[in-house]
Amino acid sequence: MMTMKTAVLIHGCHLQAEGWENIIWGNPEKGILGRVPKGIFEALKWNSDIMIFSTGASEKNGVKEGKYIFQYALQRLEEMISLIPDPTMDLRAFVQERARLELSSQNTREEVLASARLAHAEGIERLVLVSSPSHILRAHKDAISALGSDPELRYLLRNLYATASDTCFQGTTVEDVVIIEPPHRGDRPKNDLYKHAREMFRIPADTMTLFTNELRALLQKYIGG
Repeated sequence: MMTMKTAVLIHGCHLQAEGWENIIWGNPEKGILGRVPKGIFEALKWNSDIMIFSTGASEKNGVKEGKYIFQYALQRLEEMISLIPDPTMDLRAFVQERARLELSSQNTREEVLASARLAHAEGIERLVLVSSPSHILRAHKDAISALGSDPELRYLLRNLYATASDTCFQGTTVEDVVIIEPPHRGDRPKNDLYKHAREMFRIPADTMTLFTNELRALLQKYIGG
């Protein structure tokens, strides 16, 4: 059986995000895997050809997000050595040889596309997405949409996988994530709530608080509470 060339995409995390270290690293020694340790374990599991540290959406001390996360991972890599299946392997060499940096993307959709193009250039056939439980669902959706719209990259949909780390955005859980599908059940009223929800993200940041307060009042009118 031929081995399928695999890329693991470790989704970036804005460097000014609250709880950044926990989101990215977690506490592997206690079995809590942040995005990077989870990504490394996935790379070991699939014997991946490349690991992509991605996005230039933020920077710190002049270092772009993807590169900063990669450097941070190397600084803490020793914490993982005793946890891998073969603690005698050279984990640092494994990560460094496979690491690829994608520093141009500014959002999740761009991140998937840019990383997929990088992977395609290296003959990758399988793409594994790694992110937080509170982000991986949207990342997977964006990947399906973005790859499906690109004729050159569409083939990756045949072997596209998404897996969650153990660490969410600070103060949240996966239960806080809301997914609004287009209506499809015949026993429920048809509505376009999902379209309105998408439009809300176009509201300027400086008026979002006002809008949220007005929306809360409207919801109370209809459902109470």
